[in-house]
Amino acid sequence: MITSKIERLDDEGRGIAYNEGKVVFIPDTLPKEEVEYEITLDKKNFSEGKLINILQENKNRVLPKCPLYNICGGCSLMHSNIGFQEDYKANKI
Repeated sequence: MITSKIERLDDEGRGIAYNEGKVVFIPDTLPKEEVEYEITLDKKNFSEGKLINILQENKNRVLPKCPLYNICGGCSLMHSNIGFQEDYKANKI
């Protein structure tokens, strides 16, 4: 298990952390969160991780209202409040 701080989100809403200088994309995370994760895919220039535990939560984290959130994958930011989602989407434009 690896511990890292989430720096920001990518265009798909995945958290970006760094492990040994390599970018790691971790779904279901938010900026400024400290998380434990495991690597699920390791490529030359990046890795993908699976969230195991949140050690320090972002204040904008909420419980997703949809019971299929973790299964479906259609909503990438439902674990954050609406204000955070609006800011994220406005900054993407």
